[in-house]
Amino acid sequence: KLRVIDVGVAGNLFEGKVVNSDPDKLHGGTRNFCSEPAMTAEECSRCMQIGRKSLIEVVEQTSSKVVCLGEVGIGNTTSSSALIAALTGQVADSVCGGGAYATKTRNEDAVSKKVQIVKRALKRHGMDGIPASVALANLGGAEIAAMAGAMLEASERDIAVLVDGFIATAAALVAVGISPNACHCMFLTTNSAEKGQKAAIETIQAAANLNYIPMPPSPVLSMGLRMGEGSAAIMAVPIIRSSAAVMSDMATIQDVLG
Repeated sequence: KLRVIDVGVAGNLFEGKVVNSDPDKLHGGTRNFCSEPAMTAEECSRCMQIGRKSLIEVVEQTSSKVVCLGEVGIGNTTSSSALIAALTGQVADSVCGGGAYATKTRNEDAVSKKVQIVKRALKRHGMDGIPASVALANLGGAEIAAMAGAMLEASERDIAVLVDGFIATAAALVAVGISPNACHCMFLTTNSAEKGQKAAIETIQAAANLNYIPMPPSPVLSMGLRMGEGSAAIMAVPIIRSSAAVMSDMATIQDVLG
């Protein structure tokens, strides 16, 4: 079952056949993180709660044991790069890529501008030892907060989460920073074309090892996707189903020979 939830599109509430605004959405969107926090602590908490309650609704309505999480956003590779830099200690240049550009070659001037924006944000908010929840409020965005909340809720309910691309990986990093136990329910689905994802994945896996939690395996797909929107997570569903079938139904050599 597909659910598309408006968490922070600037504007009034609306309802559609697929997309619906949550009543607690950020009506004005997030703010310029180069000059002020993207969200207040209360706004960030609201967005995380939207993710939590949305996860609960889906699971209760469908009895799902696996959920796919993705996002729709504009400019959110910048927020994700800033978050990853803040939570991994990587410099801006090493985590900023071209984003979802429409041409076959990326715009180097745009990437350079992105790097400078991320540097300004990190200088404004600091990045040494900053708690994940504070980094999330400072750097945004609303959809990242909602996904992080959904992942935390899924972890508490032992629901497997198929984590989509770069932005969803940034949300996973935040969730693990808040509660390392969130690692145990995560399946990373795709190697993003965004270079900052590698640092995020390594930090997630290191947190799992440090806390003696089964480590999320490396992404199962690698197709250079720049799509988001849960695309890779959906494509990974047959692989998860096949893996589960192998674990539960595949005959052993003793079964065959016996």
